[in-house]
Amino acid sequence: MSADTCYQYATTSCKLAPDNCPTGYYEYDMNTCKICRKKLNGNIVCDIPGGRKRLCRRNCSTNDSCCTTGKPPIGYQCNPNYLNLGSVCNNVMQNYCGLDKIFTDDRCKRWCTQNNATCTNHTQNLCNVKGILNNSIACRNWCAENPGKCEVSSMDYCSKEANKNSQFCSCINSPLKNRTLFDETGVPECFDKQCTSPGAYRTSAGLSIVSAGCPDILKCNQKIDINAIDGSRIDVGDINTSCVLQKTQPTQLSTQLPTQLPTQLPTQLPTQLPTQLPTQQETEYNGLSIGYQILIFIIFVIIIAVVTLLIIRARSKIKKV
Repeated sequence: MSADTCYQYATTSCKLAPDNCPTGYYEYDMNTCKICRKKLNGNIVCDIPGGRKRLCRRNCSTNDSCCTTGKPPIGYQCNPNYLNLGSVCNNVMQNYCGLDKIFTDDRCKRWCTQNNATCTNHTQNLCNVKGILNNSIACRNWCAENPGKCEVSSMDYCSKEANKNSQFCSCINSPLKNRTLFDETGVPECFDKQCTSPGAYRTSAGLSIVSAGCPDILKCNQKIDINAIDGSRIDVGDINTSCVLQKTQPTQLSTQLPTQLPTQLPTQLPTQLPTQLPTQQETEYNGLSIGYQILIFIIFVIIIAVVTLLIIRARSKIKKV
């Protein structure tokens, strides 16, 4: 007999001509027995040979209700594999556990616990649909707890203006993905603490990078261009900040000075240098040291001082000539 086989049993009374099996049952064997009788004193004794009784059985119920409610049709008992939500219930439960039940119904929750992979795929099919996250808080919570499972619905939800700054979208819309600030695609999952905050969705692409190994640091380069214009004055050009991901290289300052002084010195130094450096976005990233920013600023000041000193010395030599 298979381990999955389940029967309900019944036996007829012992008679010379035994009764038929109850409705729904079938005879699988017949035994001989002694017919019982009642004595004058009221005692019942079974001592008359020649009797027979039918051994009857029927299969346990595999009705859908055994999966969805744990209750069989009247008069039946449930097959244990169905009652206990084995894999035989997967198709029935996927139809039963829609968005209205998957997170709240006790039988659905028990099915998910016992059939995790199947339930995860089913829930993903429910929650990874455009527009669903606007209406289902339960799906948003599930997506945040199951990174990489809601690419379609999360991108749709986080592209809407009303949702861009929500906690759910804080990793997807991380400033590290701003192409005007970073030379290469940022990896928020590696450097933005919002990506590890409860309620934030993380993409499968970011998780792949994390699995392969995050860069050690987020490296920022400060580039200063100093150009001579028209031979009449020294002009400090734009100061551009760009950040790229590097594995182990330390932060370096990329600076290029003119190869030679202009042939004609300016008659008048500029009255003032640019009054304000570009505002640095005040976003905290893990791995970006404030000490690097201070070092960059100090080197910048030193460069300006050196250039100014060179100009003054050159003018002094010209006057002596």
